Amino acid sequence: MRQKKESKPDQGEKAQHKTTKDTVKASAKAIAKASGVGEKLRAVRKKRGLSLEQVSELTGVPGATISRIENNKVSPTLDIIQKIINGLHLGIGELFTPVQFKRTKPEINLRRSEEGKVTELSNFIYKMLHPDVLPCILVPSLVSTFARTVEEYGGYMHHEGEEFLYVMQGSLELCFEDRDSCILNEGDSIYFQSHLPHAYIALGGRQAKMLIVSTTPDPSVLGVSDT
Repeated sequence: MRQKKESKPDQGEKAQHKTTKDTVKASAKAIAKASGVGEKLRAVRKKRGLSLEQVSELTGVPGATISRIENNKVSPTLDIIQKIINGLHLGIGELFTPVQFKRTKPEINLRRSEEGKVTELSNFIYKMLHPDVLPCILVPSLVSTFARTVEEYGGYMHHEGEEFLYVMQGSLELCFEDRDSCILNEGDSIYFQSHLPHAYIALGGRQAKMLIVSTTPDPSVLGVSDT
């Protein structure tokens, strides 16, 4: 029996495939630049006087990858974000705070729902609610997770301070590395020490949206301006 020859893609299909790859690549760069993570990572690294190699040793992320993130050539996945946060001992909000913020400590700080910057990563959406109040002890943020496993979330994260979580929508499992996990439904809340390695997992095949308020023992890492 004569075997059929596999049909080769024509020039039009090749061109379409190349266009799709270019579009995906351009979108990744746009997302990376919009997130501001690269700019913030470079600011933290420079402030601490660290080289790319030193950051690589501390985080386990290759120096070439760190460089690509800083130059907005790649949008970091959440597992890489976790490694950077843990290796540099940052709070979750500290990579998403705009680099140049005038140091303010008003008695009242009002922000409308349409204000603020939303950072989108795979399986994770983050919005810091009052990034212009710096330095601060409390860091309130809105977080949505789509991760279904600890691996999808990027592994366990931990940082100094304390953390309060209130479930606004959906259900989630708060997983701890060395103790029992907790199931939280809409309206539930929990308070815990942030040094405990933890991860947020969405349940029921839908996103879980939460209000998280964490403490920042060392606001200097935010890199805010004194003027």
